Amino acid sequence: MVAGDQTSHDRPFFESIALKLSQQNHTVYVLTRELDPVFKGKQSDHFIKYGIGKHSEKFIFDPSQSELDNYRRLDLETVVAYWEFQPLLMDLNNQNFDLGIGGLNLADSVLFRHLEISYLKMSEQDLEATSMQVKLGMPIVTSTYPSSQVLSMFEINKAPQNFASIDYRWPFFQQY
Repeated sequence: MVAGDQTSHDRPFFESIALKLSQQNHTVYVLTRELDPVFKGKQSDHFIKYGIGKHSEKFIFDPSQSELDNYRRLDLETVVAYWEFQPLLMDLNNQNFDLGIGGLNLADSVLFRHLEISYLKMSEQDLEATSMQVKLGMPIVTSTYPSSQVLSMFEINKAPQNFASIDYRWPFFQQY
């Protein structure tokens, strides 16, 4: 089963993964907001879109909000979409999935744990500082670009010369 982020920007990535898996004769259900809950749209013999409810006004990145506020709001909208229609959860539970593939949001993790299936977390984009720190709980110093949190530890204009280079960060990567 492929869940993944439901934003229009991220959706094609997760659907492309589902399509590739289905072309290798794996039956893949991809959760979509294009269909009403529990409705299935058979795209091919092995590729099935599975409705979580039509939510056209949700899952939109709001440029007036901070990145963190958007992550939290989108995550909450995804949880609500998964849990607001109980027959959807019962039907998903009856499908006996072998593996779940989800985005970095917490909602996918909670869904897969509820369904008691192993899962992978994937992202089309490089893991940026916000994702690493907020979503994955990684030390921000392992990011590949300077962060204001790390820079704030140095006096003004006293950051090391090569602070933004991979040479400076490589020891942190090795220790992590």
